[in-house]
Amino acid sequence: LWWCPTGSLMHLPLHAARKQKRSCADFVVSSYTPTLGSLINARKAYRQIARTEIQAIITAVPQPCIDELHPLLSTVEEVKVVAEYTPASMTIQVPDKDNVLLGQSHGMSASTLLSYLPQATILHLACHGLQDSSNPLKSAFLMRDSALNISDMMQLTLPHAFFAFLS
Repeated sequence: LWWCPTGSLMHLPLHAARKQKRSCADFVVSSYTPTLGSLINARKAYRQIARTEIQAIITAVPQPCIDELHPLLSTVEEVKVVAEYTPASMTIQVPDKDNVLLGQSHGMSASTLLSYLPQATILHLACHGLQDSSNPLKSAFLMRDSALNISDMMQLTLPHAFFAFLS
C-alpha cells in the first residue's frame, strides 16, 4: 500500500493505524511517496533487481551532531544483527571512520552517505531525525557531523534504489 499523505497527515504514522488488536501492518506492507508523480515515475523506471546486484549500506549514528540529543544506545547492536544476516558480498564497505561497527566512530557522516548512496540498492539507517513542518525539505537525518536535509538527498540520482529502512 502506497501512502501519499499531504498537509497535517504527513505527521501521522498512517502505517501504524490500529483498530482494537489489529493494525494496518497485519494486512499490507506500507510505503510512503512524497507525490503521486514520484510514484508514477518510479513505477515506469522499475526494473527487477537480481540478488547478485544487491548492495546494502548498513549504518547507524548513535551520537548525532547535536550534542543535546541523547545517544541512540541500541543502534550499534541493531547494525551488528543486520550485518550478520547480510552477505559481505552484498554490503558496501564504507571508510573506517564512518563504520559504526569499528568502535570509536560516532557513525556515518553526511558526506559519506551522500557519496555511497547512489551505489546502493538497500539502505538501513538508524539515527535521529528532525521534522520541519514549516519547510519539509529542511527535515533531516542527523548524521555524526551535520544534518542531512531531504533537499540534499533529492539532488541525488539513485538508479539502483530499491528499499530504505529508517530506524
